[in-house]
Amino acid sequence: MTEELSDLYGNCREAANILTDSGAGLKNMLSVLKMASDLLLPYIENAGDPRLDMYAAMLRHSYYGLLRLTNNIGEMGDVLNGGMALARTSFDIVAAVRDLAGTVDHLVRGSGARVLFESREKRCVICADRRRLDMLLLNLLSNSLQNAPGGLVRVSVVSCADRVVLCVSDNGPGIRGDALPSAWSSYGAPRALAARAGGAGMGLALVQHIARRHGGSAVLESSPGKGTTVTVSLPAGQPAARKMPADGANDDGGMQQLLAELSGVIGYEKYTQLYLD
Repeated sequence: MTEELSDLYGNCREAANILTDSGAGLKNMLSVLKMASDLLLPYIENAGDPRLDMYAAMLRHSYYGLLRLTNNIGEMGDVLNGGMALARTSFDIVAAVRDLAGTVDHLVRGSGARVLFESREKRCVICADRRRLDMLLLNLLSNSLQNAPGGLVRVSVVSCADRVVLCVSDNGPGIRGDALPSAWSSYGAPRALAARAGGAGMGLALVQHIARRHGGSAVLESSPGKGTTVTVSLPAGQPAARKMPADGANDDGGMQQLLAELSGVIGYEKYTQLYLD
């Protein structure tokens, strides 16, 4: 039994290393792809051909979709390796969630979908990895928007004693009870959800890992015909390791992360240079 467990552990570490190395290699290739496409943009703009604009938008949309998948692969490799080191800063999570939800609402409104932010809290400071929490929220918003196309997604932040509770709910078709236990699994997400998400079904697994890494938890509730709600609870009021950034700041180029996470939700036409400008 001990030998079998040792072999299993070794296989998991090997798989984690493969994921990490693959993610790094894909990021390098994607950087070259983006650089080449950016160099082509002036020629496309000067041509004044709407067809070329459309092709450029399709290329850019595909780039961000691949970036999302690559980011998820790299993050999951870190998780399996026991990593995911956090770069904690103190910031106002109410302002951060409100701003991010508002930006996503603006991007998806043309499709008929809406993202509504609701909170009685005016301000709540937490010490956390801002980039990772943005990833967590964007994963939840992306999943909800894919599950309820053209529907309504509600986002709320509530402060309870020494905890901050973040809820994302949708009015989609919901998930069957027998599928709920596998929804958090890295490889066990419902097939239809994984296919639409464009992230190999790793999004919800990453949400749970990010929450736990911060000393929190994530709970999924859903039933057919009644939509889905994910509730994330995080510690509040911890001392900061670094100086508090300005509200809305992001250490990792927030717009690029946002466009990557939403690539499975918004169409390529939203990725035209005019729209991004």
